[in-house]
Amino acid sequence: MLTTRFFNMAAAALVFVLSASLGAWVSEWDGFISTASVENRSVPVKVESQELSSQSEFVGPLEDCLKSAALYLRGEQLNSDCTSNYVHYYPTRNARSAPRTRQASAPRPAGTARIGSFNLFHLGDGQAIAKHVGLVAKIIDRWDVAAVQELMPLPTDYMKLNRALYDILERDPNRRTFAIQNWATPMPGYLQVLHELRALDPSWSLILQPVAEGEGMAGEMAGFYYRSSRVALKEMPSCPPLRTIGRSDRRPPNFACFMQVQSEARQLMSRNAFAAYFQIDNFDFVGVTTHVRFRAADQPAALQAQAAQVCENFVSDKPCKPPKDLVGRFYEVKAVADRFADLKRALRDEDVIYMGDYNVELNPKTLPYWNAALSNAPGMTVFQTEPTTVSVRSGKLASNYDHFILNTQASRECSPESIRMLDLTQASKSHPDPVFREIGSVLNNESVQAMINDYKSYVERLVQPVRTSQGITVGAWKEKDRQDVINSYMEACQRMRANIQGAILELISDHMPIEMDCRTNGRDDD
Repeated sequence: MLTTRFFNMAAAALVFVLSASLGAWVSEWDGFISTASVENRSVPVKVESQELSSQSEFVGPLEDCLKSAALYLRGEQLNSDCTSNYVHYYPTRNARSAPRTRQASAPRPAGTARIGSFNLFHLGDGQAIAKHVGLVAKIIDRWDVAAVQELMPLPTDYMKLNRALYDILERDPNRRTFAIQNWATPMPGYLQVLHELRALDPSWSLILQPVAEGEGMAGEMAGFYYRSSRVALKEMPSCPPLRTIGRSDRRPPNFACFMQVQSEARQLMSRNAFAAYFQIDNFDFVGVTTHVRFRAADQPAALQAQAAQVCENFVSDKPCKPPKDLVGRFYEVKAVADRFADLKRALRDEDVIYMGDYNVELNPKTLPYWNAALSNAPGMTVFQTEPTTVSVRSGKLASNYDHFILNTQASRECSPESIRMLDLTQASKSHPDPVFREIGSVLNNESVQAMINDYKSYVERLVQPVRTSQGITVGAWKEKDRQDVINSYMEACQRMRANIQGAILELISDHMPIEMDCRTNGRDDD
């Protein structure tokens, strides 16, 4: 059954068709927006301390967190912690104990947990305007802990629009009820997915990095969804001192942070990995999630420095000559893995599960480079060789970029034999898995038309600040702007007709998710 909730996601995608119109509107209102100097860009973070030194650096998740109660989470039974090390959304006590509304799509034996990893393909920035976050949530609901990558900040125009709307609401809380029923404003994609997850199980929570970083104009984020009815967070003494941002009467525990990569190494990286500490029954582990860089470094000196360090422990009968497009990727793996020994020592825990989109295949040619990158993390082994990336042109899956990396002796609870890729391109109305059946049910003209109709209804609810003769108020978007974004949405639906790969890319992601099972009822082997 289609849900209208997933269309809230699309507001984040409107930047491509509204950039001129809203750009002019934003320029007019820059003086009104109290924090207009904040740009949607990758923010340089002090790696060793992870301190955020000024309001101008509260970009992406941290800024969203500070505004979430007024703009995004109206009526939600969610708490939020906005900190210098992480942003955390978790249910209130009553919500956490509420019953599930839907059974997991893939039942598993008692005493086991399932861990997933999923690159969500530009979740929230507009490159997938028809993304169906309801389907994304149902995939994630297979798991107890989900490492997710490519969470995107809102486009700059929409961040500014939301700041202006937030200022109105903060100045006059009575204005939080408008003439437009169930009004909406552009919402970060990661919160849209959390909203959908909590409709399935109210205990779902999200912890993610506080600022965007990496390639592109806006950077991106990684983090973890976790089912708090089964999974608890543990404190991480390896993290820098935590600072609470915004109005708060308490200091939350230090649950997560960027990996504490040495500053010299961090300068050669595009994105750092993000780590959190989980407890599921008797099984505890550090989850480390990453989306390794795709583009090679621009400077020859940086490429040379990366290659020199990757080749330090290279063992092969062939010379160490990593291809230009791979050297930086292996370097980022090495820079993170080099810190695992210190991490384990600080936590007194050997269980580290490193997972994500590495943009590097695992095959005989790359194996010596993987071994070199992981040489300072003895026992850590790369798993998962099935192709996971979508190729619309070829009509098939392509590269095996998504992997789990773990030490099977230290993490005996987890079964490498259970690691698998979920091939969403096999979705059909007759598939035995209910999620695959539901994806298949969307792939027809009638369902697509229903999506378009629901999207139109959603666009009617979008609001923005409006200047009137009586002053500043809140009103609907202009008709031309609404029609422009509806046309853009319909174009994305048309692209779904190319083939099943094109449909999956537009609806869900250009990556297939991977998953692994772990025992939770045995004796912890640390």
